[in-house]
Amino acid sequence: MKNESRNFSDILIPAAKGFAVSVIAAAVLIFVVSAVAYSAGDPDSVIRPLALAALYISCAVGGIVSARLSGEHGAAAALVSAAAGLMLLICVIFLSFIPTAAPDRALSPALSVALHALIVAVSAACGMIFRPKKKRTHRRRR
Repeated sequence: MKNESRNFSDILIPAAKGFAVSVIAAAVLIFVVSAVAYSAGDPDSVIRPLALAALYISCAVGGIVSARLSGEHGAAAALVSAAAGLMLLICVIFLSFIPTAAPDRALSPALSVALHALIVAVSAACGMIFRPKKKRTHRRRR
């Protein structure tokens, strides 16, 4: 096993690209979610589950993209994907400071923290599952 040193840019650049892809995916999914919610009979009842689904799908896409761009295998792919998920989490936290029209329907603090922590976990798990495959060398038969 080689002992290779990694620098910070080996993690940051693929994570930033994965974050950018996850933001673009989130923007596209928000339009899809809004169309689905608008076509529903009662949009208020379906908007929160659909918005959470769009958030987790976009962070999964970002985790997959960052792991593939890094070219890493194993725990290193999960680390790069978790960094992309952490960037998305920071973005979501900043966006949560925007006042909403319905503060009475807010989630409990414990559930909110759990759902926010799940962003990084989903991103890291998807990066680990869909990481680049190792190139296998074929042995010659003798």
